[in-house]
Amino acid sequence: LDLGCAGIWISMDDTGGGSDPVRLAEYAAEYMRKKGLKGHDVLFTPGLREYQNIDLPLNRRMAQIETFNEATWIFTRVPCAADAKLAREIGLKKKVAWWFNYCETKYPDPKAGFMHSSAILTTQRKNGLPSYMNLLPITPGWGYPEFEKIRDAAQHVDHVNLWAMCGGWPSEYAITMFGHWAWNPENCDWPHLRDSIYSFVWGPGQVELIRKFDETYAELKTLYILPRNWSFRTPDNGLVRLKSPENRARALELLTQLDEMAAELAEKGPTETALDAERLEYQYIEPMRTSLRFARIQAELDYPEYEFANFEQTAAALAMEKGEEAANAYLARVHETVSPQLAKLSEALQELKDIEPVLDIWRARLAAGKTVAERKAAELEKRKAEWEKLTHLHVKEIFPFQDAPVEGNFAALFDTLSKPNIQDALQVIPADSWKTEVSQTTGPYRVGKFRREGIAMPTLAAVMVPRHTKTKSGDAGWIEQTVDLGAFSDAGGPLQAELFLTDTRIDHKYRNVRKIEILVNGKVVWSRDLADPNAKDWCVFPVERASETDSSCRIQVRVTELQNVSDHTSWLFVGPLRIAKTGSVSAN
Repeated sequence: LDLGCAGIWISMDDTGGGSDPVRLAEYAAEYMRKKGLKGHDVLFTPGLREYQNIDLPLNRRMAQIETFNEATWIFTRVPCAADAKLAREIGLKKKVAWWFNYCETKYPDPKAGFMHSSAILTTQRKNGLPSYMNLLPITPGWGYPEFEKIRDAAQHVDHVNLWAMCGGWPSEYAITMFGHWAWNPENCDWPHLRDSIYSFVWGPGQVELIRKFDETYAELKTLYILPRNWSFRTPDNGLVRLKSPENRARALELLTQLDEMAAELAEKGPTETALDAERLEYQYIEPMRTSLRFARIQAELDYPEYEFANFEQTAAALAMEKGEEAANAYLARVHETVSPQLAKLSEALQELKDIEPVLDIWRARLAAGKTVAERKAAELEKRKAEWEKLTHLHVKEIFPFQDAPVEGNFAALFDTLSKPNIQDALQVIPADSWKTEVSQTTGPYRVGKFRREGIAMPTLAAVMVPRHTKTKSGDAGWIEQTVDLGAFSDAGGPLQAELFLTDTRIDHKYRNVRKIEILVNGKVVWSRDLADPNAKDWCVFPVERASETDSSCRIQVRVTELQNVSDHTSWLFVGPLRIAKTGSVSAN
């Protein structure tokens, strides 16, 4: 302040307010009184949760601090009467401010481009130059505001802040759009505002042309798979490409039109623009031409995803339906086609960053083998090494929802392993008899044999989902075995089995995410939610021969995903199987 600043900005923001944010607010209030600061002299951004929701306990506590409640508080919520009323109710004495995040990453994001990411428009060009971004209204940001629905915004907020102006944002487009709206939200006329921005940047004589260019450019982008989220990098993104090769003709047709318009804009724009000619060239003309050049390259190139996106599954299906010879012939064609494609992509896209990591994924997929046998062997070795690491995970990785888990938490899962309910078992089949193979999983699920050093437990079978993996509905992992029931007569009633099952989701949260099922000869005979708080470690279910002439009984334990989940690890441990006559369960 002594240097001439008009006020201060207190920002807890995403990092929060430390161990005692209330004390920090009290200190700020003391400072405000000491310096005579009030109202708009002080801006305050609450922490991550609090700036998105007004009615939270911490906001209520800080809003009771006198003087501090006279500062201008900043929230990311779209201005509305209900929030303005709520702000007054918690104790704030001034209108709040709106922090508008112009970086929404919902897909498809109209801000994504041929050479820049979604959200904050990070350029993908190695030379650091920007990509072209067509002019957009206010809508594609947090809360999806619409001009029509926020005409009364000035009644509820009196300050606005636009966030996300980094990367390759064309500020004359974005800031001018937001600034003109904020100047007069009640009477904002988007078509008129849009054309006035075009006139400012390109000159009055180019308004119709640049409007047509942007409309055509927006149509062109709908034909492509564009980056999602903040980055264009793997694993969230592959390479920019057409959604289908069938879009190629239309894309090239539009690109021809756009090239002609861009040439005219480059010729006439510099003579009419209100900008410095160098600024127009740097932020608009050069990025426009280069974006079109790469859009054409991306339209003309052949990508492996067009024909071979799931070649591993196709080869496996061919092996089952027509034999390994047919599958190997298909794999040979994959290698003959994809390897040259990768070389062409590497050469054509060398001006862009993070291309090689995407291509490396394809190279690794090809390197797994040229025949079914080679690929099976490579996958088996990969899974073995992966499983070995999983069985030695730190206990925190097994119970990530606990603050400080110890090995004792893990050992407690097996407390009842030696306490079955069936007393007179006809046969006890050890847990290492369960079949656990790579083919018994889909998605990120993993199965295998498990034993933990330092814990009194036999080898068990396990079905698990690792941390930091994304699953989708229908993904599953299962173990199975076939039991011969021929030695047991029908005298004394039907047969049943008892099985030890325990899982690591002892928090019992997040129901309807994952289910456990037991199948006998292909039929579900028992099931429960993985997060069932009333689950018992030993479960009993009926078993029977496959048919009158087949005494085998196929038993399968399966864990299945019920919805799409971004990160939800779990382990299910499966123990010995005990065969008995119905009615053999103890009173315990």
